[in-house]
Amino acid sequence: MFSLADYAAVTVRPTFPFIKWVREVSRDSEFWDEVNDIIKEKSTRDGHIYLVEPMDSDEDLSRLISRHCAQWIENELIEWQVDPELWPGERQAELFNQWFTVAYSDMVFAISEVK
Repeated sequence: MFSLADYAAVTVRPTFPFIKWVREVSRDSEFWDEVNDIIKEKSTRDGHIYLVEPMDSDEDLSRLISRHCAQWIENELIEWQVDPELWPGERQAELFNQWFTVAYSDMVFAISEVK
Protein backbone atom coordinates (compact mmCIF):
# COMPACT_ATOMS: atom_id res chain seq x y z
CA MET A 1 0.00 0.00 0.00
CA PHE A 2 1.24 3.49 -0.82
CA SER A 3 1.41 6.13 1.86
CA LEU A 4 -0.58 9.32 1.57
CA ALA A 5 1.72 12.35 1.49
CA ASP A 6 0.96 15.50 3.45
CA TYR A 7 0.79 17.46 0.20
CA ALA A 8 -1.54 18.20 -2.64
CA ALA A 9 -0.36 18.90 -6.19
CA VAL A 10 -0.93 21.60 -8.77
CA THR A 11 -0.15 20.68 -12.37
CA VAL A 12 0.64 23.61 -14.66
CA ARG A 13 0.14 22.96 -18.37
CA PRO A 14 0.93 25.34 -21.24
CA THR A 15 -1.80 26.61 -23.55
CA PHE A 16 -1.52 27.78 -27.14
CA PRO A 17 -0.58 31.43 -26.32
CA PHE A 18 2.45 30.20 -24.35
CA ILE A 19 3.47 27.81 -27.13
CA LYS A 20 3.11 30.70 -29.59
CA TRP A 21 5.43 32.85 -27.45
CA VAL A 22 8.00 30.03 -27.28
CA ARG A 23 7.94 29.71 -31.06
CA GLU A 24 8.36 33.47 -31.50
CA VAL A 25 11.40 33.76 -29.21
CA SER A 26 12.94 30.58 -30.64
CA ARG A 27 12.39 31.21 -34.35
CA ASP A 28 15.87 32.67 -34.96
CA SER A 29 17.62 29.93 -33.03
CA GLU A 30 20.10 27.80 -34.91
CA PHE A 31 18.35 24.88 -33.24
CA TRP A 32 14.85 25.83 -34.52
CA ASP A 33 14.00 22.35 -35.85
CA GLU A 34 14.97 20.71 -32.56
CA VAL A 35 13.16 23.39 -30.53
CA ASN A 36 10.01 22.99 -32.65
CA ASP A 37 10.04 19.21 -32.10
CA ILE A 38 10.49 19.70 -28.34
CA ILE A 39 7.64 22.23 -28.28
CA LYS A 40 5.31 19.74 -29.97
CA GLU A 41 6.30 16.98 -27.55
CA LYS A 42 6.08 19.06 -24.36
CA SER A 43 2.81 20.73 -25.28
CA THR A 44 1.12 17.33 -25.25
CA ARG A 45 2.66 16.13 -21.98
CA ASP A 46 1.33 16.56 -18.49
CA GLY A 47 3.07 19.79 -17.53
CA HIS A 48 4.97 20.58 -14.37
CA ILE A 49 3.79 19.47 -10.97
CA TYR A 50 4.16 21.63 -7.87
CA LEU A 51 3.59 20.20 -4.40
CA VAL A 52 1.42 22.48 -2.30
CA GLU A 53 -0.42 22.47 0.99
CA PRO A 54 -3.86 20.81 0.77
CA MET A 55 -6.73 23.24 0.16
CA ASP A 56 -10.39 23.18 1.05
CA SER A 57 -11.94 25.30 -1.71
CA ASP A 58 -11.63 26.79 -5.18
CA GLU A 59 -11.08 30.16 -3.49
CA ASP A 60 -8.02 28.73 -1.72
CA LEU A 61 -6.70 27.52 -5.08
CA SER A 62 -7.30 30.95 -6.64
CA ARG A 63 -5.39 32.62 -3.80
CA LEU A 64 -2.55 30.12 -4.20
CA ILE A 65 -2.34 30.84 -7.93
CA SER A 66 -2.34 34.59 -7.32
CA ARG A 67 0.40 34.23 -4.72
CA HIS A 68 2.68 31.99 -6.81
CA CYS A 69 1.79 32.72 -10.44
CA ALA A 70 4.79 35.02 -11.08
CA GLN A 71 7.18 32.32 -9.81
CA TRP A 72 5.43 29.63 -11.85
CA ILE A 73 5.50 31.77 -15.00
CA GLU A 74 9.21 32.45 -14.54
CA ASN A 75 9.88 28.76 -13.97
CA GLU A 76 8.09 27.93 -17.21
CA LEU A 77 9.77 30.78 -19.15
CA ILE A 78 13.32 29.94 -18.12
CA GLU A 79 12.94 26.45 -19.51
CA TRP A 80 12.59 28.00 -22.98
CA GLN A 81 14.39 31.32 -22.82
CA VAL A 82 17.16 32.09 -20.35
CA ASP A 83 17.29 35.81 -21.23
CA PRO A 84 14.75 37.61 -18.99
CA GLU A 85 14.90 40.61 -21.36
CA LEU A 86 12.83 38.52 -23.80
CA TRP A 87 10.22 37.59 -21.21
CA PRO A 88 6.88 39.36 -21.06
CA GLY A 89 7.01 42.29 -18.63
CA GLU A 90 3.78 41.67 -16.74
CA ARG A 91 3.98 38.24 -15.12
CA GLN A 92 0.86 38.18 -12.99
CA ALA A 93 -2.40 36.24 -12.75
CA GLU A 94 -3.90 37.58 -15.98
CA LEU A 95 -0.98 36.34 -18.09
CA PHE A 96 -0.80 33.09 -16.12
CA ASN A 97 -4.48 32.38 -16.79
CA GLN A 98 -4.01 33.05 -20.51
CA TRP A 99 -0.87 30.96 -20.90
CA PHE A 100 -1.50 28.02 -18.57
CA THR A 101 -4.15 25.72 -17.21
CA VAL A 102 -4.08 24.32 -13.70
CA ALA A 103 -5.22 20.97 -12.39
CA TYR A 104 -5.42 20.42 -8.65
CA SER A 105 -5.09 17.03 -6.99
CA ASP A 106 -5.71 16.68 -3.28
CA MET A 107 -4.37 13.14 -3.10
CA VAL A 108 -0.62 12.65 -3.46
CA PHE A 109 0.79 9.23 -2.70
CA ALA A 110 4.42 8.34 -1.98
CA ILE A 111 5.40 5.07 -3.58
CA SER A 112 8.90 5.05 -2.18
CA GLU A 113 10.69 6.61 0.70
CA VAL A 114 12.00 10.08 -0.15
CA LYS A 115 15.53 10.68 1.11
